Amino acid sequence: MCGIAGAVDLGSDKQIQALSEAVASMVAQMEHRGPDAKGVTRFATAVLGCCRLSILGLEPASNQPMRSPDSNCTVVYNGEIFNYVELRDQLRDLGHRFASTGDTEVVLHAYEEWGLECLPRFNGMFAFAIVDGDHERLFFARDRFGIKPFCYAEEGGLYLFASEPRALLTTGLVPRDADLHTVEEFLRFGVTDVDEKTFFSHIKQLPPGHCGVIESGRIRVSAWYSLTEAAASTNSPERGRIAEFRKRLERSIALRFRSDVPVGILLSGGIDSSTIATLSASQPHDTHRAFTVTFPGSRVDERPYAEEVAVRSGLSLTTKAAPEMDLHWAESCHEDQGEPFISPSIVAQWLMMRTVHESGIRVLLTGQGADEYLGGYQYFESYAIADLLARRKFSKALSYLFDERNAPRLATVVAQVSFLFLPAGFQQLLWWKPWLRSRRDSGTRCAYEEDLVRCRSLRDALLFHVKRRLPELLRYEDRNSMAFSIETRHPFLDHGLVEFVLDSPPGLIVGANVRKNILRLAVQEDLPPSVLRRRDKVGFDVPDAWLQSEGFRNAFNGLCSRIPAALADLVNVRRARKLLRRRSRRARRDLWRIYSVLLWHEQLAGPHAERNRVASATFGDPRESATEPQLTKEAEG
Repeated sequence: MCGIAGAVDLGSDKQIQALSEAVASMVAQMEHRGPDAKGVTRFATAVLGCCRLSILGLEPASNQPMRSPDSNCTVVYNGEIFNYVELRDQLRDLGHRFASTGDTEVVLHAYEEWGLECLPRFNGMFAFAIVDGDHERLFFARDRFGIKPFCYAEEGGLYLFASEPRALLTTGLVPRDADLHTVEEFLRFGVTDVDEKTFFSHIKQLPPGHCGVIESGRIRVSAWYSLTEAAASTNSPERGRIAEFRKRLERSIALRFRSDVPVGILLSGGIDSSTIATLSASQPHDTHRAFTVTFPGSRVDERPYAEEVAVRSGLSLTTKAAPEMDLHWAESCHEDQGEPFISPSIVAQWLMMRTVHESGIRVLLTGQGADEYLGGYQYFESYAIADLLARRKFSKALSYLFDERNAPRLATVVAQVSFLFLPAGFQQLLWWKPWLRSRRDSGTRCAYEEDLVRCRSLRDALLFHVKRRLPELLRYEDRNSMAFSIETRHPFLDHGLVEFVLDSPPGLIVGANVRKNILRLAVQEDLPPSVLRRRDKVGFDVPDAWLQSEGFRNAFNGLCSRIPAALADLVNVRRARKLLRRRSRRARRDLWRIYSVLLWHEQLAGPHAERNRVASATFGDPRESATEPQLTKEAEG
């Protein structure tokens, strides 16, 4: 795990020295992502930089930027290739030599051997860039689901990239202007990271499953992976699917235990993390430690479930009682996130990562991603019922709908099913908010909305969530964990496992009021009944009563009184303040969205935002580079 950065001159008036200084500032700003080693390498018209968190290959030979001894290729890389052992053996058989024991060199030699076709061979999470001097180009890529970040900006004849937007802003070359369309979509729908846009209008992100090439001053970006296509091509028989699912999950967990440092588990007490904890017990590793955050006295406190699983699995459990939420934590978490986020639960996750950091654990397995394609959210049941209605299986649909387990929320389920059959115009009305002033033309829809209204089946909905909802959750976790120099890994996001599930019969994913059906069946003999039968668990929830506290009210009113003109065109402050008097969950949700946007804008995006103070880089005095307009000649030093 690392922070990566780089700059390519596309025809600017900047000297290579200025690019080196810009990349050095980005690397210094991201030191939290990689405190173990850092470096910058200059070429004639490009610069690569990296700060490294040592996980695989602890020796100095694994530091970056890494240059191949066999070609004129140099890589900066963030992530893990979990099948690096097998790929390294294959590449050795093809004649490649290795000077290190980690996976970075595997990425480099895989590119040398297979070029752009190396990407489908990788099982892992990654974002990397390779200066290929032999072909005079920069090649860059991002993993299938967008687990690892790749942000970029094109400004004044320069292409700049980094692992976080804050690093790009540090250079002083990228304006801080807010992308008001992204802000509006967040305020209206509560979503982020749905496409290449960020909250900064001059900063984009490479979409998941995409790669790009910069060659002869031109940038070409294309998709190298499509889940929709991959999930339709597994062609595995229906018989034995439950056993096959478990086999694939066990293999995914085993791969993600590959590490040269101890591995821990984030255990919430839900079925996802409990499954990982239980199936991890057989993994040969030095320590088996788990971590959970608790909320004593709250309905969302999951300590009893986590403790039961830990005892059964032989895990040493560290519990962290979350302190009463206060503005200090919220402000610090916003600084580390660098963009607005959807819920106070992200602050609790941030606090949990701090606890893990204090324990010395650098690698953490989490259950992230399971809800999105295993049908973990309650409203996925509505899509399962809609599937049955579309196939004219009315009797079975009614049995799903009126199952006695549905009685407490029958009205909710009926409303959700009805929503799916409403015309798009009526669906849009349900997202109307009295405090939000729309900037978009009447009748236009954003990418999130366009895809959502097209969902008519359970498979549509699952694919939609992986494509449009999962990336934001991965962004929150990446920035929270890396703020404390922790690498998180996600056994449920092995691409082969995801493709296998999405190619399964819908009833095996969401059954009669049973979500994550295939997972429950696969581990029913392993988990405690109390966890296996839970129906109240989705995601990572936290108490939000503090949003009604005097401290929050004062902070919210203060931000509203200082609202900049650009945001005042979106938020009706008078109506927004009325939310403080309401007690509904919806009001608290809207309050948080507004608060998060205003705080982020004041911290990072506005004209008076405090500039990030970056310690001076300590890379020595780089030599003046050659001035040839190509990427071939690497500067020394």
